[in-house]
Amino acid sequence: MKKGLKRLTALLLIAILLCPCLFACADTGEPLLSYKNAKITEDVYRYWMACYRAQFSAMETDENRDRLAEIAHANIERSLVCVGLFDGYGLTLDTAARDIVNAAIESMEESLGGREALEEALSVWGMDINGLKTAITHEQKAAALREYLFGEDGVYAISEETAEEYCQNSYSRVYMIFIPYVDFETDADGNRIFDPVTQSYRYKAKSEPKLAVQEYRAGLVRAAVTAEGGITQAAFLDLVKEYNEDESAASYENGYFFSRDEDYSTYIEELPAAALSMKVGEVREVTSEYGVHFLYRAENPKGAYKDEKNADFFGNFDGKLKDQAFERLISAELPSVTVVNRELLDSIHYEAIVPNQGVYWG
Repeated sequence: MKKGLKRLTALLLIAILLCPCLFACADTGEPLLSYKNAKITEDVYRYWMACYRAQFSAMETDENRDRLAEIAHANIERSLVCVGLFDGYGLTLDTAARDIVNAAIESMEESLGGREALEEALSVWGMDINGLKTAITHEQKAAALREYLFGEDGVYAISEETAEEYCQNSYSRVYMIFIPYVDFETDADGNRIFDPVTQSYRYKAKSEPKLAVQEYRAGLVRAAVTAEGGITQAAFLDLVKEYNEDESAASYENGYFFSRDEDYSTYIEELPAAALSMKVGEVREVTSEYGVHFLYRAENPKGAYKDEKNADFFGNFDGKLKDQAFERLISAELPSVTVVNRELLDSIHYEAIVPNQGVYWG
């Protein structure tokens, strides 16, 4: 079930995975950071800090600005590690990747009105087109490194054992009984209408008599799930058959799987938050703007991520698994990142960086 209240997603420190790989190792300029033979210079560092500041602008406050600066810096370090490892493995970019670099530059020139306009825009951060081209080239290196390490035929191809462990540790399965306290608006086919503007299903309040009936039904479920001695999974599923009014339930006979690594910004935020904090066998009552939801936390069956019946919940399972493995590998190398010029680095203040609103790709 989609939700209506959009929430901010967690700021993961994985620039190499969540957005374009933000860094470059230019041949000119004062070096700030190094890892193996890769370096980041002042102009490139300022440029990507500006990109991050633009990305974070909607959530930036006086209270969290320092934290956002730390996140931006950490992401740049991760990107630096990517290139150092790429070069260390002796990898090279293929023609397709190089074509992407050239196409990106051409696209930015076109959008800004020509090469001179792009140069002028970059000069705000002391950067030029050569530095920008290097940054985009290294973004391609990061993508190629991830594929080399964790692709289908990667050096560190992920085993089924690792996949199962990730599934068990990162997903929570629940069965649900939904009793709505509102009347949903539906289309000609009887489907509930989701409003992309309000990020909510369209509905109106039930009449008092109808609401009283739903509250009575909820009371019966509440009494059953809170009875002394608790309730078994089988007994809860019997209640699901009798009381659940979730229209999607028929499609998910194995229940609902919630992931710790998923964005639920268009979902009922109370549900994944509850599911991911419940213990197996626990029952929890959750209230949302639509009504009341009773959740039963069930064990994750072995191989759940491979079951076609659960496909809606595991669509990007492989990608998330590889992202996690890649992040662990990159994070392990962060202690080897060296500050080349501490005085210069400390002189760059996040709040003084002009946000990059136009010279961006990805």
